[in-house]
Order: sequence, then structure tokens, then C-alpha cells
Amino acid sequence: NVWFSTYNALHKYERYRDDFKVFQFQDTTGKMITDSYKVIAYTNGFVFLRFGDYIGIVDINTDVLFRYFHLSLMNDRYFDVLFKGEDLHIVNSDNFNIHLITWNKYLSKKPTKTILLSENNLTNVLWKDQNTILYSQSATNVVQQYNLNNKTSSTFYTHATPFRHMAYDENSRLLVV
Repeated sequence: NVWFSTYNALHKYERYRDDFKVFQFQDTTGKMITDSYKVIAYTNGFVFLRFGDYIGIVDINTDVLFRYFHLSLMNDRYFDVLFKGEDLHIVNSDNFNIHLITWNKYLSKKPTKTILLSENNLTNVLWKDQNTILYSQSATNVVQQYNLNNKTSSTFYTHATPFRHMAYDENSRLLVV
């Protein structure tokens, strides 16, 4: 099966039926959430999902959303995930802050969201390695790196012209802008 999200829902394509199932979830007051769905990660039979202001886990074997938490995620974007065993670390941003969502023992504990850094016009944020985050701002040609250990930023790369998107492959250490 293939799991993916659109802005309005989580979807599952079932190969054996050649059909789609669509999932929308309710908030804690029972109101249906109809926007801001984004698959953040897949691992060990689970889909990690942002929907509205919530983050949750869907078991792909039962199609059940069995854990979800309100983290004020509606305006957040540019999610990137790092797994360390049963711990999930998500770096993301709204337009002005880089957040770290730490979800230790994600099957049994509650996630926390903290602000790591405040900058204007953030356009990209992603993991370089387990101790460093790469980020950029709109209309610039510079990729910055933020070190989680000493909480400092420095220039990682300068491009000849401004860019909109970037990707980084930790294994090959290749930055694509």
C-alpha cells in the first residue's frame, strides 16, 4: 500500500483493491480537521502526520490514528525528521522560528516543541546530521548551519544567486539548491 497526504486528508492506495481510502481526523473537541495534512515520516509500520495543529501516528496495519497531540502546528512547514531508535526528532519552521519537536519513545510518551532560533523569512530547514540543522531565508543565497550543542549559527554554503529550495544528503554530503 502507498500512504500520502494532500492538503485536505491522508490517503492510502490499496493495491489489492486498486482503490483509495481517505482519512480525516477530529480534534479534541470533535471538530473535523479538513486542512493542513502532511505526512512527516514513515517507519516501523507507522505514518507520522501533521494535521491542523496536531501531530499523530497512524498504524498502517490497522488504519488507526492511535496517538495524537496538539502542538500548534498549523503555520509550521518545512518538516524534516531524524530517528534515533524509538526517539523522533523533527525540525521545522514557521516564517520566523525554527522549532525542534522531540518525541522520545514515541509509542508511549508525549512530544515537546521548543523554539531553537528566531530568524525572519525562513524558507528551508532540514537536518545536516544529528547535531546540526541547515536553514535558509527567502531571497538570500546563503545556507546557514545551526549547531545544537553550542547553539551557534555559521555559514555553511554561499550560492551565486538566491534560491528557493534545498535538499541535503547526509551520506554523500551533497547539498542541492
